[in-house]
Amino acid sequence: MTLQAVLMCSVLGIGAVNVAEVFFVSKTLHGNSLVYGTLGLLFGLGNLVGAVTFPRLKVEPAHRPMAAMVSAWTLAVGILTLGASRSVWLAALAGFIVGLGNGTMNMLFGLLIADRVPDEVRGRFGA
Repeated sequence: MTLQAVLMCSVLGIGAVNVAEVFFVSKTLHGNSLVYGTLGLLFGLGNLVGAVTFPRLKVEPAHRPMAAMVSAWTLAVGILTLGASRSVWLAALAGFIVGLGNGTMNMLFGLLIADRVPDEVRGRFGA
C-alpha cells in the first residue's frame, strides 16, 4: 500500500472513531461517562507521548516516509483493536495506541511537507 493510501485510511479511520465512540462506549462496552472520558484521556495521553517522543528519535529525512507508514499502521492497528474490543481495558489500551500513532503523525507531517516543498515557496505551506 502506498503512503498516500495508508495516510488517507488513517485520517478517515480517526474521523470515524470520533463519531462512533459515544455509541461504542455506551452500547458495546456498556460504559458510562467516566469510561468515555477515560478513553478520551488515554487517547490524549497517547497523543502527548507520540508528539514528545518522536522528535527525540531524530529520524533522518530519508527515513521519514517510512516513519509515516509505521505511525499510520500503528494508528490503524489501534483503531482495529478498538473496534474489536469488548472490554474497557482493551479499549483503553487501544485508545492509547491510536493516540500514539496520531501524535507521531501530527509531528511528522510538518517535516514531510518541509522536506518536499521547494525552498522558494516553503513559507506558503502550513501557513
